[in-house]
Amino acid sequence: MISSMHKVKFFSGFHQDYATLENEINKWLADNSDVQIIHLTQCEISSKQGRDIVVTILFKESIVS
Repeated sequence: MISSMHKVKFFSGFHQDYATLENEINKWLADNSDVQIIHLTQCEISSKQGRDIVVTILFKESIVS
């Protein structure tokens, strides 16, 4: 039987280090190539330390049981 569930994955990092965040997301996607992305959002949050970026991925994966 195959069933599917929706899950959420969060990534966050500093705006100045965007390349590291991008690499982290790309690695996760490569390691989880069986997922189907349903929705992806990106937002920036300002603080005294600067701007933070949060990327949220809503995805579905198949679970074989």
